[in-house]
Amino acid sequence: LLLAGAPAALAAPPVVWEDIRSAEGSLRRGDFVIADGDCAYRVMADPIAMGNLLRHVKKVDVHAMEGGFQDVSIHESFFLVGRVESRYHRQVNGVDRLEWRLIAGRQQRHDGFWQVKTRPQGGATVVFENLIKAKYRIHQGLLRRIQERTMNDIVSAVLERCGGSSPRPAKESLPSHAGPS
Repeated sequence: LLLAGAPAALAAPPVVWEDIRSAEGSLRRGDFVIADGDCAYRVMADPIAMGNLLRHVKKVDVHAMEGGFQDVSIHESFFLVGRVESRYHRQVNGVDRLEWRLIAGRQQRHDGFWQVKTRPQGGATVVFENLIKAKYRIHQGLLRRIQERTMNDIVSAVLERCGGSSPRPAKESLPSHAGPS
């Protein structure tokens, strides 16, 4: 899906995903091209806009926003897990990078970043990295499947909102989330 009037050169290959597992957890990194990099940054850097865009997010509580610091709780709903509340400290630089670190939740770790890099030929490349680790090893496989599905959904939603092509589907995916889209 290209924005009206956008040059054909912005047509992008699917998202390139990389998955790495280690003692630190499951790291998933994706990169993709998008027509409007400013939009891709704004929609993820603003916690309320992000919550309104993403179908698995049911509610966002903003506890503090001071300069580039954000303290937010995100209430999400996942198949097989139900509702989950996680609290994050987020850093936004106001231009092209968002970082987050889990400070409270059902996972041991959920940290990552969203980086938008302008391309000389137009559009931008987004690099999206997410490191997760379950509190209990037995839950790591389910958490990885949720991570894969959710990251695909986030990228799809941002591509739809900000212009680009759809990512390829996950290799293995969970049934659709319950609730409104």
